[in-house]
Amino acid sequence: MKSRFGLAALMATSLFPCSFGQVLKADLMDVKLSPTAKEYCHVVQFPKGWKAERLDDPAAYPGIDSRYSDHEFRVKGLLGTQFLVGAFSPNTARAGHSINHYLADLSDATTRVRPVSKAEWDAATVLPLIRKSISPKIVGYSPSFAPFQRYAMSGTQPSYPGSDSRLSPDSAWLVLQSGTPERVRRPVQYHAIFLDVFDTATGRKIVTIQGTYSEVTNVPDSNLGKTAWLTERYFIIPLGAQLEKCVVCEFSARREP
Repeated sequence: MKSRFGLAALMATSLFPCSFGQVLKADLMDVKLSPTAKEYCHVVQFPKGWKAERLDDPAAYPGIDSRYSDHEFRVKGLLGTQFLVGAFSPNTARAGHSINHYLADLSDATTRVRPVSKAEWDAATVLPLIRKSISPKIVGYSPSFAPFQRYAMSGTQPSYPGSDSRLSPDSAWLVLQSGTPERVRRPVQYHAIFLDVFDTATGRKIVTIQGTYSEVTNVPDSNLGKTAWLTERYFIIPLGAQLEKCVVCEFSARREP
């Protein structure tokens, strides 16, 4: 079964911060954190968004755009809970890098994000975002694929192959990403989306993170494809048409009963 899900930025219908004309430029997604999800997750907002470098051809350069861009995380010194965050696009024909950066404590939802200097950013070490799927990267596979028989997803359809699941680097946690088509209001397709988090040692579902997704461009690597693990501890869900926020979920031994 081929999924209809892409990847860009999650937004609930009631939270759209832009006009309908602007919405048509990108797929949008957002999550609503339930009380249970808030035990693990919180929203990190980058208050002034991203100021992008100017390239030689501004007409072909949309700035930081969730369809083409990504968050970048760096660390100063020893690995802890504080990370420097920027935005960039690996395809410089369409976009470049942000010229502003922030410092965020990903374990403390009460700590304000603050700007950092270019010197601090340049001196920090880049940390990779891990996007490991448990399914074969082919179109047309079925949810009956063996691993999905143990881990039941909440949606009726998995996301695209390669973005239907996210296994943590230490293989302790697995996130299944799925959705259920809800309605069509041309040219927009609306979905309910689900990110089910499992403890792989027991197969127990820890939490389900729910959201909505409005699909316009049907870009297969736009939204759920950009969720990722940052170290073995943090699961990152990028949000916003310009990546102006993200959800950070923390899963570690000390957080589990």
